[in-house]
This record gives sequence, C-alpha cells and structure tokens, in this order.
Amino acid sequence: MPLQFVPVYSNLPDRILELYENSFPVYERRPWNEQVLLVEEKKLLLLEMVLDNAFAGFIFYWPLSDFIFIEHLAIHPGCRGSGIGTRAMKMLAERSGTIVLETEPALQNAPAKRRIQFYENLGYKKFPFSYQQPPSQPGNPWLNMCLMHNSQRNTAAEFEKIKNEIYQIAYKLPAT
Repeated sequence: MPLQFVPVYSNLPDRILELYENSFPVYERRPWNEQVLLVEEKKLLLLEMVLDNAFAGFIFYWPLSDFIFIEHLAIHPGCRGSGIGTRAMKMLAERSGTIVLETEPALQNAPAKRRIQFYENLGYKKFPFSYQQPPSQPGNPWLNMCLMHNSQRNTAAEFEKIKNEIYQIAYKLPAT
C-alpha cells in the first residue's frame, strides 16, 4: 500500500504528541497547546503519514507566499530506514513545489551530518548565508542552524526574503 498523507485539523492524536516529544529536544519545540492551536487555526498544517493503515510519522509545515516551510518532520521509529522519509519528501515536493527547512550545521554531530546528507541526496541545498532559528519558547536561546531548500533560489536577496517570511509568520518576529 502506498504512503498516504492524512491532513489533521483538530483532535491531534496522542501518537503525534509522543513522536513530537521523542523526536525533538524541548528547545526546538513549541509548547504543545500552542502547536495544537496553530493547527486548529489552520496557520500551521499537519500531515499524518500512514503506511499500510499504520502510523508512520508526521509533517508540520507552514504554507507561505511561494514556498512551504517544514517546521518538523518525524518518522515513527519502527519505520525509520525504510525509505519513508524519502517518499514523504518527494510526495510533498510534488504537491507543494518549493520547500524550505532548517537543519543543524553538519559540524554539530553525526546525526546532523546524516540529516543534511539525506536532504542533499534529495537535491536540497544549503543557503550559503548565516541563519539562526529563533527561540520556540520564551527564554530559549537562538540556535545556529542552516536553511535548506529544493529550488534554484540561492541569492542573498532570496535568502533574506525567505528568512524574513519565516521569522514573521512562523516565529512571529518583526522584519529585519
């Protein structure tokens, strides 16, 4: 059976909360009640991944002006290494076109290197400009990250446009 995306707009299943909390450190997550509210308001979209009628993971993403910004993508531990992530990213690109996402710098650790290699194998490139992820919760630090994308838009002007839109909409910050 093919991988399916099931949109979720309310009553987020506990399995998504559990995978969200187990996949991302607290400093990279919003409080769950805020995450749920953003989904219910349809500002942040949620796709549940289903394979063979079983939960396979999720994607939280922001539909922005001419690209989508993936905020969180997680694959269920029982499905990792099976190509689900690759299939999901290809399906999402077919549906949405340009995708932008954040990753840790490769020099941080081996898992970061693997994540970057995963996206590069799919044709994603890092913007060659400095990027910091704003805090997801008050009191958390700004994080040195990389912005990656699947388009040809690699200029400083495009980077600034994309970064500012992410900052304003996903992180509710004023334009820089």
